[in-house]
Amino acid sequence: MNQFIDAYTVDCNGIYRGCVQVQLCPVTKQKYLLPSNAVLDAPPQYDSDKQYVIREETKWVVRPRMSLSQYRNALIDAANFQCQTAIVDKYPLYKQNNIISEALLCGDKKEAKAMHSFISEKRASCKAIKEQIKSANQAELEAIENNLTNVEDV
Repeated sequence: MNQFIDAYTVDCNGIYRGCVQVQLCPVTKQKYLLPSNAVLDAPPQYDSDKQYVIREETKWVVRPRMSLSQYRNALIDAANFQCQTAIVDKYPLYKQNNIISEALLCGDKKEAKAMHSFISEKRASCKAIKEQIKSANQAELEAIENNLTNVEDV
């Protein structure tokens, strides 16, 4: 007979995500087979509308949730950072200056146009995300946050 107990999972940031059933190891019959993101001790009680639980090393910590306004501002900052990072990764500032100088001095504007197009697309994408953030509810903000953390470029 397999014995199952509850284990408690966290995401990559240590934030509590839910409960799963785990099985006693059928070979050793001594330890439970835990996913890498799970622990056996239950998180404390908390008000999920106002708080969240995070795993810090070997203990659970209850923290207050941000207000909707604070959450929006944090996501807008993250979107701006992600957009700027994508631009600088592709066109570091020294490369931007070199491309502009070549266009002005040599008249070759092909690469300057490509850079301008790329930067404009990134900024338009970032602007669209920021517009979504401004009018999103809590659930929509969480989805936007997941997209921001799971996508390399905006």
